[in-house]
Amino acid sequence: MGKVIDILRWICAIILAIGIIVLGLAQIVSSTIFSKRYVLSKFEETDYYINTYSQVNSDFENYIYQSGLNKGIIENLVTPEDIKEDTEIIISNIYDGKNAKIDLDKVKDRLRSNIQRNITEKNIWVRSQETIEKYVEVVSEQYNDSILHTDIEEKLFNGIEKAHTLVSKLTTISASMIGITTIIILTTCIKKYWRNMVMLGIPLVTSGAFYVFMQLYIKYRVDIKNIMILSEAITYTIRTIIFNILDIINVSGIIMAIIGFSLILTGNIIRANKHKHRN
Repeated sequence: MGKVIDILRWICAIILAIGIIVLGLAQIVSSTIFSKRYVLSKFEETDYYINTYSQVNSDFENYIYQSGLNKGIIENLVTPEDIKEDTEIIISNIYDGKNAKIDLDKVKDRLRSNIQRNITEKNIWVRSQETIEKYVEVVSEQYNDSILHTDIEEKLFNGIEKAHTLVSKLTTISASMIGITTIIILTTCIKKYWRNMVMLGIPLVTSGAFYVFMQLYIKYRVDIKNIMILSEAITYTIRTIIFNILDIINVSGIIMAIIGFSLILTGNIIRANKHKHRN
């Protein structure tokens, strides 16, 4: 009977380790990738709005040479604050399922004003107002595309929604696994509590080691520094998020391993002392 109980306890320890790994990863993902506040904080941290502002102005300059007008027409078309406001609208669409649109009228109005002032000051002849409006539309759409490639908003929202549902299910299942297996381990050896400490410490050490080696493997196998997605500004932010998540996984793994090792060490010390007193 004792061997059967030992086998049961080891099976529970294995299931407990799996449950800890899954629950930990689910919590990390929920507090990072699935958190709108976290993502917006990373935009701030990586100077996304400033970098995007520089990129947008660079894109605007490409159209100046085509128009025959001077660089003054793109002055103050947008500000970093405008980009922050518009980015927050897009992020809300992605995370909250909203369908808000970026207000391009302010860009258009500023551009029309700059063009008219430029025409007046430089005494430039323009074929028609229609030509100006076409140019205004092209430039404003360029801004719209430069912000965060809004055509993928709906796809991102659907993807995050499905992934969030999956993570919620995994959280519930893994939490149940942890609860049930912990109870079984504790109740099958109530008197020898030092053994319970060891049996609970082993899954923690295993889970911690898995986390540490997993993040090392990802860093070794994936060339994160050369990932390129959409634009340089968003790429830099995504790289920062990936490295931050891997650091969280690494720290979590180290903490779990230390706690687990402490339980194993303490349990064995208690066992040794009991054995010493008996002799």
